[in-house]
Amino acid sequence: MVLRAIVRPLIYDQFCAGTNPSETRAKISQIKSLGFSGVILSYGKEGQIQESNTGSHTTDPGASCGDQDLELWKRGNLETLDMITAGDYLGIKMTGCGKSITNDLLQGKDPPKSFIDAIKALVQRAKAQNSRIWVDAEQQAVQPTIDRWTVDLMRKYNRDGQVIFYNTHQAYLKASRDKLEHQLQLAHGEGWTLAIKLVRGAYIESDIRERIHDTKAQTDESYNSIVRDLLIGNIKGVPAGQNTPHMRLFLAGHNPYSVSQASNLVRTLQDQGALKILPEFGQLQGMADQLGCELIQQGEDTLAQAVGAGTSPMAVPRVYKCLTWGSIQECMQFLVRRAVENRAVTFFDPEIDKLGLLSQKKYFTYLCSTGLKGLFILGTNAETFPLNREERKTLLKTARQAVPACYPIIAGVGGHSTSQVLEYISTPIPLEPTTCSSSYVLISENKPPLPS
Repeated sequence: MVLRAIVRPLIYDQFCAGTNPSETRAKISQIKSLGFSGVILSYGKEGQIQESNTGSHTTDPGASCGDQDLELWKRGNLETLDMITAGDYLGIKMTGCGKSITNDLLQGKDPPKSFIDAIKALVQRAKAQNSRIWVDAEQQAVQPTIDRWTVDLMRKYNRDGQVIFYNTHQAYLKASRDKLEHQLQLAHGEGWTLAIKLVRGAYIESDIRERIHDTKAQTDESYNSIVRDLLIGNIKGVPAGQNTPHMRLFLAGHNPYSVSQASNLVRTLQDQGALKILPEFGQLQGMADQLGCELIQQGEDTLAQAVGAGTSPMAVPRVYKCLTWGSIQECMQFLVRRAVENRAVTFFDPEIDKLGLLSQKKYFTYLCSTGLKGLFILGTNAETFPLNREERKTLLKTARQAVPACYPIIAGVGGHSTSQVLEYISTPIPLEPTTCSSSYVLISENKPPLPS
């Protein structure tokens, strides 16, 4: 109950649609009333993969329920489909099927008949209501098998002008372009439609670091160049001078520059009659909400200008919001990734190797003004462990001074030992007034990066 009381208002409500169908349907109605074309709704249940001391990967310890886990996953996703309508997406995570399926993914096996039967049930329901299914990316330990299974699903169901399955491509991986080009060539040669959701990536805390681009700038260039080349048709697998009949593209992203650049390029290429594929756009609930609203407004302005000029309106990209539903426990791993992505970084003055408190205070104030419901301070090993106790205390005091008195703050208290963690917990977050008790601590795991 204590965990629920903390997580629900501070994190869950920011990023999740609801714990039950009633709450979730209300959120979907609210989203669509804002002008969004639809939603991507995902059932929050997913598996957790752990690294052993030998560098191999295993699922969570505990008893495996096999077909029972898979049946619960199927029922949860069928219930999710009941909450969406034509044009919406169902988002699925294959590790949510349970330990047995996750072990098959880890070992690179073919999908068992029970999994295929569960997928058939989802496809039947999705087809009947004209919804689509996208398969989320997961940790690299299982991603190659997820890719193979998803390509087989696209090969079977994405034919004759009908698209059911989308695969997720993560641009922060160095092999992202090669994988895209390979799958596009397969689709063109075999006569099926490749449908992808392009993201930067969400597993940097657990993925093999050597396979990820070395810098943010390289990741940005990877994402932006893939988008550009797909829109203009300058990519292997796209026949020269042709549109891309064997591809659908969904651009999921929260970077304002990338979204603006892609949107502007779509309009420019449309004016020139050179657009090869009309993408769809989307962002996660609780992240970069203003970007989706700006895209909706741009589309409405484009249509209004065409009506005013008496010309035929051009097609405008559809804009979606990605929602996750389920109990707090089911959504916990999803929420941890959102906390990692939205953590507050720590500023240093490189000349004197001290905290850059002036810039830090301005940054905290800015984050508070964006609509975030709280700050997560000292949230990563990279920032937390180099700081001494006084620096931690100073940083937390700076955060409290930069935001309203009862604005929630989570302080990372990870350490190398139990006694060290307890010592950090004993350093309270300065509160003004002292009667305000809206701050919490989070113990993060201290572990080395995964081996390559």
